Amino acid sequence: MTTTTSPPTFQLQEKIDLTDEESHIFELLLQVVGHFNLQTQIRVVGGWVRDKIKCLIVHLNPEQSKHLETAKMHIDGIEIDFVNLRAEEYSENSCFPVVLRT
Repeated sequence: MTTTTSPPTFQLQEKIDLTDEESHIFELLLQVVGHFNLQTQIRVVGGWVRDKIKCLIVHLNPEQSKHLETAKMHIDGIEIDFVNLRAEEYSENSCFPVVLRT
């Protein structure tokens, strides 16, 4: 007899609720763009967004992410990763992306 397992299901949020710290960081980043009249868009994507809309808490695993090209900085004691926009895929059973070469 063969048994099949269903993929995990998640209750998705319609909007992302930000903590006071997260709101402060986003406001600060937007102020920098405005102050220096930068011709850029700030996009928030990736694991943080995925975890927020799925209401997940994922523990850091720096070894799993060491292949990603990031710049790190601290804003009010919180470490922020800045990454170039890239295409990636997620396998059905993993939270970690495979970066697609374009």
